[in-house]
Amino acid sequence: MSWYYAEAGQQRGPVTDAELEDLVRAGTILSDTLIWREGMANWQPYGQVKGVATPPPAAAPMPEDAVVCSSCGKLFGRDDVIRYGDLWVCAACKPTFVQRIKEGVSVPGVLRKYSSDRVLTMSLMSGSHLEDFLARRPSQKLRNQLGAHLFELFYFQMLKLEAVHADPHWGNYLFNDDAGIGLVDFGCVKYFRPESIAYLRSVFLYPGDRDSLDFRRILEKHYQLAGEKLLPNARRALISFADNFYRKVYPPEPEKQHQPFDFGDAAFLQDYLRESKNLFRTKGVMREFIFMGRAEMGLYQTLHRLKARVHTSQIVKKHL
Repeated sequence: MSWYYAEAGQQRGPVTDAELEDLVRAGTILSDTLIWREGMANWQPYGQVKGVATPPPAAAPMPEDAVVCSSCGKLFGRDDVIRYGDLWVCAACKPTFVQRIKEGVSVPGVLRKYSSDRVLTMSLMSGSHLEDFLARRPSQKLRNQLGAHLFELFYFQMLKLEAVHADPHWGNYLFNDDAGIGLVDFGCVKYFRPESIAYLRSVFLYPGDRDSLDFRRILEKHYQLAGEKLLPNARRALISFADNFYRKVYPPEPEKQHQPFDFGDAAFLQDYLRESKNLFRTKGVMREFIFMGRAEMGLYQTLHRLKARVHTSQIVKKHL
């Protein structure tokens, strides 16, 4: 049976009997809400047709410190969530969230019994340092898998946790034959302001002309929010960086994204160093991104040493 109901002077529906009752429980339909179905002479209040509508139960008051779970978007008190960087995650979403962090990556556990304020004792991690791993002549497939895990880890940290492990030296990783990676040093972690992450999201995979008015406005707005002025020479250097490095390594065009980027070709490192030096000469680098550049260069050097081929744009797009 199909029902229609009035809301804000507009006819809504049709809805089934079950859907009608759901609307009553949600508080959308009240006792005086007009409803109609085929066979009725006129629209009548719900209360006259079905009886008094039972109002939905009052929601329990939320604590003043309520936060939003970054995965499901629901509100929780802080006692009911865990924190990862600047993100809050509820108990129901935690397993999936943690799995995404650990996919292909392992971290040592803390042995609190043997730790103190000055000594941190952690569990033993398996794996080989990069040179020992490469000496075993791993297949290209394994190199690509490891490269994808490293790349995914970097952008998940940056765009989801809004932080990066800012010391990606080869000695801080252990590599395994199952494409697993162990992280063994967390001495340098850089947290970013939410406005900076919003800026990165807007410029990563930007599809248009990097010298367009729209792109220049994005750059200028970010500098203004940080209380700085983007000078013309710095703006030109940023646009050049975006065009001559990022557009090549992270192509925004969908037709190019199915091809992995080959980090074995050293030309991309030369492009990165050239554009970085050009930007630094303008003195237009924001301090917050100095650590990011350091971490980014460490990532690229490791990927180059692995000679990994990675679907860069596809991975970044997942986290935008």
